[in-house]
Amino acid sequence: NLAAADEKHIYVCNNRGANKTAVAEQAVMLMLMVLRHAVTGHNRVLEGRQIEAKASWSMEGISELGSMHVGIIGMGDIGIETAKLLNAFGCRVSYNKRYPLSPSQEKEYNVTYMSADDILKNCDIVSLHIPSNKETFEYMNEERFAMMKKGSILINTARGEVVKNEALLEALKSGQIAAAGLDVLAPEPVKEDNIVVKAMKNDGELAEKIVLAPHIGGLTVQTFDKIYGTIWSNFKKVCAGETPVNIVNHP
Repeated sequence: NLAAADEKHIYVCNNRGANKTAVAEQAVMLMLMVLRHAVTGHNRVLEGRQIEAKASWSMEGISELGSMHVGIIGMGDIGIETAKLLNAFGCRVSYNKRYPLSPSQEKEYNVTYMSADDILKNCDIVSLHIPSNKETFEYMNEERFAMMKKGSILINTARGEVVKNEALLEALKSGQIAAAGLDVLAPEPVKEDNIVVKAMKNDGELAEKIVLAPHIGGLTVQTFDKIYGTIWSNFKKVCAGETPVNIVNHP
């Protein structure tokens, strides 16, 4: 309750950016796993079907991440960190956010601004980095999936609620999008009766189009070191009569 904290002159601080590197790595990992058929390839080798898989994907063609035009929707700390990693691969990176970056920042991060609709229509990979709120609930719905470039890829390391599960499954089944890499899935905790999980279990072809992770993008040792380091540092600052960092209210 920020208003109550203001009234009582209590600082409210957050840990903005503490997990940016970890989640950005997770986003790029999911992109690579989808492009390289990592999960399916692993299973094919275990099944003794290595040559079959190799021959099949040799004919279909495997794309390098660096050849992709990646669109980042939500260019906060994590989105920026993701762009930095993608630059190392040689990707063309576009972004969308409510308030565009400054020209100097766009140059620094080697990104170009595009409307969200244009990102959906033109990008080979769309990576979601938006918060979960009333405005973004089921942001990726039937209408937005229909906008996406045919055969493109969706990556979600934000929150499961920003993607409408039914719309995602339909887009994958119809071939509107080629694949999805998801660190998050709604609702959590994800149970066996989740609509996406059930669909994957009942449809082997669909299952090969989705890579799932258990919402561990930010759960690294380094992230927790940063989080608790900031918390204790802020405690010490307040006790010493100093101003803490990452204040989000007006005490």
